[in-house]
Amino acid sequence: MQGLTKAPPKPPVKAVEDFAAAAIDLAPCLLMPAGVIPFAKDIICFIRAVLACLLTQLKSVYNLAQGLQLRIEAAEGNDDLLAQLNCAQKNAFKSAQNLQQAIDPIATLLDLANPIMEMAGMPSISLQTPGASPQDLAGLKAVIDALQEVVDMIDSLGICGAS
Repeated sequence: MQGLTKAPPKPPVKAVEDFAAAAIDLAPCLLMPAGVIPFAKDIICFIRAVLACLLTQLKSVYNLAQGLQLRIEAAEGNDDLLAQLNCAQKNAFKSAQNLQQAIDPIATLLDLANPIMEMAGMPSISLQTPGASPQDLAGLKAVIDALQEVVDMIDSLGICGAS
């Protein structure tokens, strides 16, 4: 490299060969965007897998709560049965609240991944869920719809293989 600083430059042949070999070894670091694409893809596919798992669980809780609601309506007049069904529905919504706590870290990870996704030429994706924890069927359905929208958007990118 000292030969490059002389005027006119006269680096030794060995130095040029060594520099070329070192440049080839450093190319992956210097060409960062080429390595960003697989990294961004892996992050997005991980997020999709976690969201799909949460969706499955939330849909299961929703179906349970919906079935309990129908039974509650049919149990009018039977105070003991009504108390049991209301307790079971309360537990179902508590499960949904616990599941929703797992969404915030995924939303944060998605926000952190957006600049990397943009460098890889992918669109930004954000996860906006209703602020309050689901206390009823409508609130739970809103959370499910928000997660489904993000999963569908990721699927539209076609980067995560078979879904």
